[in-house]
Amino acid sequence: MSIISDVTNYISTLSSYADVMIDTFSDSEKSICVRAEAGNAAEGRYFDGTRTGSFQFAIYCRTAEKQEAIEQLNIYIKSLDLNEFNLTDETNITCEPLTDPHYVNKLDNGVVVYTASFNLKYESRGTK
Repeated sequence: MSIISDVTNYISTLSSYADVMIDTFSDSEKSICVRAEAGNAAEGRYFDGTRTGSFQFAIYCRTAEKQEAIEQLNIYIKSLDLNEFNLTDETNITCEPLTDPHYVNKLDNGVVVYTASFNLKYESRGTK
């Protein structure tokens, strides 16, 4: 599995608000999407198999209610803000919110999309 997949799985445990998917929304009106952001991801690799790095990702919330989207994203921000934890047995991460929830789009049916961005630092202990 990739780190973004593991992050998505973790985020889905933080709230039962909606399905959490990678790079896309589910078919339901309420949906959460996690995407790695385009940019300069950096990774250091070591002889013992350890990898360290960082990249940015965003959580998108789609719903009919603006305030609901903001509140949901704030749950994720509060849960991830500078907490260091084991994402998996091999990977530790620390996340830092980069933006507050902000408006992205309003669809023709009135559903809105809001997002919040994060920087993620990781250390993965590998095997040689």
